[in-house]
Amino acid sequence: MNASLKDAKILIVDDQQANVEVLENLLQVKGYTQVSSATDARKAIPKIQQIRPDLILLDLMMPHLSGFELMAKIKEEGLMSRFMPIMVLTADVSMEAKQRALAGGASDFTTKPFNLVEVDLRIKNLLYNVYLLSQLRDQNGVLEEKVAERTRDLEVAKIAAEESEERYRTLFNANKDCITLFSINDDIPSKFINCNDAAPQMLGYIKEEMLNLTIFDVDVSCTPDVIGAHIKQLTDTGQLNFETSYRCKDGSLKDMDVKASFLHLQGQNIVMKIGRDISKLKEQQNAIQEQNERLKEIAWTQSHLVRAPLAKIMGATELISSSQLSHNEDARELLQALQLSTKELDDVIREITEKTYH
Repeated sequence: MNASLKDAKILIVDDQQANVEVLENLLQVKGYTQVSSATDARKAIPKIQQIRPDLILLDLMMPHLSGFELMAKIKEEGLMSRFMPIMVLTADVSMEAKQRALAGGASDFTTKPFNLVEVDLRIKNLLYNVYLLSQLRDQNGVLEEKVAERTRDLEVAKIAAEESEERYRTLFNANKDCITLFSINDDIPSKFINCNDAAPQMLGYIKEEMLNLTIFDVDVSCTPDVIGAHIKQLTDTGQLNFETSYRCKDGSLKDMDVKASFLHLQGQNIVMKIGRDISKLKEQQNAIQEQNERLKEIAWTQSHLVRAPLAKIMGATELISSSQLSHNEDARELLQALQLSTKELDDVIREITEKTYH
């Protein structure tokens, strides 16, 4: 820090060359390396603009332009936008002069004739303040840059989160299955906290109505005991699959295949249920089952009602074949054709029966 202070730029403005030399010698002895001076106050402004001093040592009583007037011009030129302390050098020790100097922009003052020890200490104090403010300004700059960088990162993260949320919402609502979410507290389900667009459409509600319901209002098989069992399985395995029926707003029922999973969001236990309408599939399965039952009836009829007289015919042909008629060539051929036909018919009936019951 001391090295930084010694590199400070100091400007002396005093119309008395002797005073300038005294101050320059003092500053040189103390190790200050960048000291400038002006004995004509009118040349001080260009000099200030050129070297941008860290400290000005200013005499108040000068011809052409007083120290008060010079401080006013410094303000007018906007040269006080950064901290640039002014230490006033004056032989006027009156309170009015001090107040006027401080009001005009002076940071400190010392009286003539100079006490060099006092001047040295005051210069050090002022430059130390300059150094601290410079450090503070640099730190503020670094902090502002970090804040700006963090703000940019947060903005990027926010945009990414919004895009991700939008993609999730799009996929969520594009799903044609009935998706509902509710929280669990002490094994008690809350009202639905969210649902996709398909859920209320499938069950005949509007979304606002849907979000005012619980799973008990929708799932006809859902009871406190069932919920408890489901939650236990979800806790143990993380997922659950079962078939149930959902009650629509008009009271009708839809057969549903439900997949449930546990989510932990914002400190809450959330159950997400995805229900697929399998009512048409169930209808098709029932139709197939009915057809199978009818086929079994047909097979039974063939097996018992048709096969019984067929067995009689087959028995009769056996008797005929063992009688005298079998010696007649024409009768024998006719009998063989009849036996072959009845056997083929019996085989067909047996095959239909076996396929029906197996």
